Amino acid sequence: MSMTPPPPPPAPAPNYGMSLANRASFSSRFLGQLLDGLLYGALHALFIVAGVAFIITASRDCIDKIDADANATCTETDLNGPLLMLGIAIIAVGVLLVLFLYMRALGRTGHTWGRKIANVKVVDQNTMQPLGFGRALGRSLFAYFISSAVCYLGYLWMLWDGQKQTWHDKVVGSTVINA
Repeated sequence: MSMTPPPPPPAPAPNYGMSLANRASFSSRFLGQLLDGLLYGALHALFIVAGVAFIITASRDCIDKIDADANATCTETDLNGPLLMLGIAIIAVGVLLVLFLYMRALGRTGHTWGRKIANVKVVDQNTMQPLGFGRALGRSLFAYFISSAVCYLGYLWMLWDGQKQTWHDKVVGSTVINA
């Protein structure tokens, strides 16, 4: 006589029961996003300034030639190719570094520089743990390309959503809480 084991317990439901009072307000989320733009933008600006300085230096002979004769044209021999490429590379490295730092912070802790100041944190809606790098990247790409595409409707969605989630929160199963 064999007895069948009892069925496994049902999977836990999403943690929508978490108090909505602990979910971040639109103004807190907006402040965090604004501060992120300013702070990460300032870091990227350092790379842009350095890169542009190399590009201008690489173009100095061309600029001098045009200053001497307004009808003159520049050729590739008037440009310092290695300096020009270095300037472009510095700007590109700046973009990649800033994106990496942002995604790593968002994925590991849920805090980015601006969100930390605004006292909000992006977490998994079920576990309340950080998202990890891949989901943070997916969330950010969706926010950039889709949530902002139609008058930022995806961002504004949290204003009338019962769980205070944006489109990009819903897609990756995240929520933003007060930290």
